[in-house]
Amino acid sequence: MFGSLFASREPALKPMQMTHAARVVAVIEETDEDDALEAEQGFLKGALDGMFVLMKDRQVMGVTGYALDEKVPDVVWPSWTYLTGSDTGGGPGGFMLNDLPGRLKDWGIRKIFIVTSDHAKDGEVIHAAYRMYADFGAEVELTVPDYHAPGEAKIVYGLDNPEFYAGQAPEPHSDTGLAITGAKHEPETDGTAGLVWEGRPEGIAGLADRLDRAHRDGARMAVPSLPSDISDARAWHRRRRVSCIADNQPITTHQDRRRCDGHAQSFGRRVNQPDLGQDIFGNIKLIAVVAIAGFVGYSIFFAADKAQMAGLGQVLDRTQYVLDTYQGYLGDNGVTEISGPETDNYSALPQR
Repeated sequence: MFGSLFASREPALKPMQMTHAARVVAVIEETDEDDALEAEQGFLKGALDGMFVLMKDRQVMGVTGYALDEKVPDVVWPSWTYLTGSDTGGGPGGFMLNDLPGRLKDWGIRKIFIVTSDHAKDGEVIHAAYRMYADFGAEVELTVPDYHAPGEAKIVYGLDNPEFYAGQAPEPHSDTGLAITGAKHEPETDGTAGLVWEGRPEGIAGLADRLDRAHRDGARMAVPSLPSDISDARAWHRRRRVSCIADNQPITTHQDRRRCDGHAQSFGRRVNQPDLGQDIFGNIKLIAVVAIAGFVGYSIFFAADKAQMAGLGQVLDRTQYVLDTYQGYLGDNGVTEISGPETDNYSALPQR
């Protein structure tokens, strides 16, 4: 009876309230000032749904939360997960990660994806987080080199919910083509653009034009996201598969990240199919890989680098998950026969 009158001596995860906002922003600011500013702006707009604070002795030790994926109803992405500097490495982070899946049980959540990076500045803090994720069974499912900036990769961990019960998988999409309709700057990146696309019955349109515009606007890399049944809809043996993300879609399928090599019309000129080690576009490279997001989760990354790159073979060597080595092929408009659902949201990889 008297327990509720006194502060708990053990950490407890509680729903975040507006009264916690100032302290939560201060906790985030200890690690990342940009994230703190963005979080503060969101809190002022009332964006507290799915947010929790880690409390001990009535003090905020940390914050965590989750957001439902826009297109996949049983997948969540953690948001604003930070601890005070004095509590880092002492176990509270593991407490938050351990408690979160239980709270998601009633929502029917199948999987949690954790997005981070290999930012050298954060050093040991990031590596401690990596070890914690691995201890809880999370596995690295995607590494996108140079996504945030040259030398800073995007890393995605996947953590299955062991209490999830798989239901019936949805029907595959009928559309087997797409049109690239625009581009937007990707948050927390240095020169990465997200390509906006929508489904069409077949074929691909607008890729060369949008890549050209993105290049003129200073984009270093362009990232559209496509659904995973793309692999069944078209002959993906033409593309180089370089990594796989599991189960960000119905349980019967998986996610690949692939790269397309070969003939392409990029930035207004055709190129011949080179050897993998050659410089394909001179000072401009087009690299395509399949990654994460969309309704059932494929993404294709087109890296348009102004600077000289080492060649597709060396890029492949940098990629962690080399699953096969099929010779790729690019069609007249950049990519041949890519499929996807009808959507006006490119839904690129969620921000850190």
